[in-house]
Amino acid sequence: MDYFEDLVNQIDRKTWPVGLKISSLNVGAHGQIITPTVEELPEKWSELTYHVEVQMVVTKFFRQGLVGAIVPSAIVLGEHKLILNPNHPDFQQTVQIGGVEPLNLDKRFNR
Repeated sequence: MDYFEDLVNQIDRKTWPVGLKISSLNVGAHGQIITPTVEELPEKWSELTYHVEVQMVVTKFFRQGLVGAIVPSAIVLGEHKLILNPNHPDFQQTVQIGGVEPLNLDKRFNR
C-alpha cells in the first residue's frame, strides 16, 4: 500500500482525476480463462520496468482462443489481475458490465 500512497502523493492536485467510475463485471467464461502459475511467467514478470516478454505471455493465451487470464500483481503481492481479450469473438456474450458507480477516493489521498 505504501507504493500506492507514494504514487497518489505524486499526482499534481490541479490534475487530480474527477468523475472516475468503477464497475463490476460478470464473466461467464468457464474454461476460457487461464490462471498461469508463477513458474509459467517470464523471469522478469514482477519488475516495474516494462518487458515485452511479459506481455507476450498473455498475448499467447489470447491467440489460443482464451477470453482472459488471471495473473499475479507485480505491485500488490497476493493480489491478481484479470486481463480480458476484447477482441475475442465471444467477448460480448461472455463479459457483461454490471453496475457502474462513482469511484470515491479517500479524501486523505487528496491533500
